[in-house]
Amino acid sequence: MPRQRPGCVPIASRFEVDDGMIVEGRAGTVAGGGHVVTHMDHRIAMCFMVMGLASTKPVTIDDCSMIATSFPEFVPLMRGLGARIGNDVASVSA
Repeated sequence: MPRQRPGCVPIASRFEVDDGMIVEGRAGTVAGGGHVVTHMDHRIAMCFMVMGLASTKPVTIDDCSMIATSFPEFVPLMRGLGARIGNDVASVSA
């Protein structure tokens, strides 16, 4: 079994499909507490914002302004679920 790096979330399985991948998680807690540099990639920002909702400590995203490119309703949806998002920076936790 591969060694888990600190702060990484173990996954149960990963399936690649034509237009992306499907990742199934495992039961358990997500530590969080990290800072994500998105490199202006809305997919990275969105993935880690969702993960932050399941984490015990906030996950901070450096920039979420580019999310409107593909999913303009995402930030209001995340706020409705409890995410704290302000001035293009997000801090998300459960």
